[in-house]
Formats: sequence, C-alpha cells, structure tokens
Amino acid sequence: MEENEWEASVLFAGPGFSYVKGPIWINFTVMPQITGLKYSDPNDSGLLLDGYEKLQTRLIFSYGF
Repeated sequence: MEENEWEASVLFAGPGFSYVKGPIWINFTVMPQITGLKYSDPNDSGLLLDGYEKLQTRLIFSYGF
C-alpha cells in the first residue's frame, strides 16, 4: 500500500442535543456506526470495528466571556 492511499472510511450518524443558557453552551451527541464505506476486509455486519468504535459519544461545552 502506498503512503497516501485511502485505507478506510466509516459513516456515523445520530442525534445531537444542545443546551444554551446565557454564556453557557453544551452539546451531547450519540452516533452509532452505520456502515464501513471503504475497507479491504469486510465482516458480516458491514461495520468496520478494527480501529473504529461501534458507538461514538461526544460532549462539547463552551463558556463565552
């Protein structure tokens, strides 16, 4: 495989929940892996679990001053 070759890609999708109150902003997102888009060794589920999670969660927050 060449150095700059595209190895794998996965698709995640899911809802995001936001809360804003004054200068505070919080966002929580839950994203399950939908499918592996490009990889060389597919499994029965269609997911790419070697190096990628089955479920991603994110918590982002901000405070403006």
